[in-house]
Amino acid sequence: MLQIFLHKKAIAVSGEGLDLYKDYLRGLVEAQPCPPLYELVTMLLHQQDYWAVNFEPEYDGVEVIQAGTIGDVIDGIDYSFKVVERGFFLWKEINNNSF
Repeated sequence: MLQIFLHKKAIAVSGEGLDLYKDYLRGLVEAQPCPPLYELVTMLLHQQDYWAVNFEPEYDGVEVIQAGTIGDVIDGIDYSFKVVERGFFLWKEINNNSF
């Protein structure tokens, strides 16, 4: 499950959409899901002052907890689906202070 926390809002992405993206990254399907997950994440986060993202690919916990960028979120999802499934919790760092 992918959870995105914005100012006063939370969005969850789970189920078949994540499975299709994982299959695409692993080369099991040719067609990329529309819209691609990285575009959705970028669109939701890029203009936000505050955000946090929780990603648990198999609902089995979080192994990485740290401040990060939108690129770190996308790279973390891709790494988890292509290399080693691992969860993470990332937040946008604000003025050198943690969210």
